[in-house]
Amino acid sequence: MIRLQQTMLLGLTLTALSCDETTTPSVTPPPAPIDVAPINAEPRALREGVSSDGTYRVGWEPIGGVIPDADPFAVRFTVTRSDAQPLTDDVRASIDAEMPHHGHGMNLVPTVKRDANGSFVASGMLLHMSGRWVVSIDVQEHGVTERTQWYVDIE
Repeated sequence: MIRLQQTMLLGLTLTALSCDETTTPSVTPPPAPIDVAPINAEPRALREGVSSDGTYRVGWEPIGGVIPDADPFAVRFTVTRSDAQPLTDDVRASIDAEMPHHGHGMNLVPTVKRDANGSFVASGMLLHMSGRWVVSIDVQEHGVTERTQWYVDIE
């Protein structure tokens, strides 16, 4: 029994010594939060951000001003090019949300439609529990996708 404990201790020690403390994690956290105030506390202004490569300015807000407590809701979002050029007809956008600390996303898959004035409307959003969510909007144009993300705290 003592020999087994010594062997396990030696194995743990060698494992700890072989770890490279300079290794960076393989998962990159989302960008610094633009707004981490609870979103369902009061009606808020449009949340805006710039996509990962800086090509797009993206803004979004829940239709009705607040995210309801564990009920489906819709989001309106806008996408404009940072260089002020018009979006092409082949531009596509999608929205999703996940809870990185819990390892899961939403229970629903939202549907996104482009309306007559060029905005996007996503229905079927559901942040079904309290905590920190990461809302992501992906914009695809000419086969290239860029993501914009926000932290959203639900109380």
